[in-house]
Amino acid sequence: MHEPLAPQGLTRRRLAMALPLLGAAALAPAALQAATPAVVERSQRTLMGTQVDMVAQGLDAGALRSAMDRAWSEMERLAALMTRYHPDSTVSALHRAAGRHPVPVHAEVLAVLQAAQAIAAQTHGAFDATVGALPWQFGTAEQHLPSAQDIDTQRRLVGYRGLVIDAKAGTAFLQQRGMALDLGGIAKLPILEAGMRTLRAQGVEHAMLNGGGELLTALRHAAK
Repeated sequence: MHEPLAPQGLTRRRLAMALPLLGAAALAPAALQAATPAVVERSQRTLMGTQVDMVAQGLDAGALRSAMDRAWSEMERLAALMTRYHPDSTVSALHRAAGRHPVPVHAEVLAVLQAAQAIAAQTHGAFDATVGALPWQFGTAEQHLPSAQDIDTQRRLVGYRGLVIDAKAGTAFLQQRGMALDLGGIAKLPILEAGMRTLRAQGVEHAMLNGGGELLTALRHAAK
């Protein structure tokens, strides 16, 4: 099995800083390096307002590029559902329907919303995905921090209990008009995991995905 590995004693962010561009020596076991020359492919795109780096290693450059394209397509599909900056996203549909009616959501979005609510409950609201109502803007051309007065004005629209999820019906509902979600703090890792699953399904055995400090690696150790 090819399991994502996280070295003990290193946070994802520290590991990302230590290995910004993994090369063949970092990705492949020594036995594989000695037996056959490996090809390393790298690419970089922006998802959810965050730079994402992808590195993959194998024996066929064309196959690697094809697998990476599939992984990017899957991650971009999920990001398009969960971004707050695109009018066609599921999250934007929830904003438009806030205070009016529930909205059907894709299973992947539902899982992220459920995870966000669980963390919000565990942290007593210290983590809250409904902070999208606050007037800050990140991931856009006009980025700014809200003033204390702006925050106080919009604070009434922030509260994870105002997000109602009906898992059986596959819907979500923001109870007050003006409420909004920001999934930037929780959606990145599931999106990267989906990308890694796609790479592995395409036969890529050595890979790294790094998005804003969330780091996933896949290594297959050579048999002794």
